[in-house]
Amino acid sequence: MFRHSSLAAGISILLANFFFNTIIKMLLAHEGEIMINSVVLVGRAGQDPDMKYFESGKVKTTFSIAVNRWDSKSREEVTDWFNIELWDKSAEVAGEYVKKGKLVAIEGKLATSKWKDNTGADRERFFIRATNLRLLGSRDS
Repeated sequence: MFRHSSLAAGISILLANFFFNTIIKMLLAHEGEIMINSVVLVGRAGQDPDMKYFESGKVKTTFSIAVNRWDSKSREEVTDWFNIELWDKSAEVAGEYVKKGKLVAIEGKLATSKWKDNTGADRERFFIRATNLRLLGSRDS
């Protein structure tokens, strides 16, 4: 178990460094203000994906991933959970190949869904709208 989380943490750090350096280069190349909404996660699927087919022909797949990180305050590893949403071809690939426990890399954007609940109160949910999915390994490897 520790070996897998170390691998995921290493991959996460490499990806984060790559994207951080790319962002810094972009900021230095432009004089105007640049805002970026980009998310890269490496973690394990928390459950088998849920696929939905729409009359329009579109496909949406949702699942969550668990990403472990070291918490220096508690001096132990903690798990963060992220809800993932994929559309179209990526959704079909996720629906077929992602299974609970599968190690995946997700690239996408932070998105929100807003609605009113039964009492009329405003509600909001954050999720990752994935634009890229990579299958990195299996639970047993």
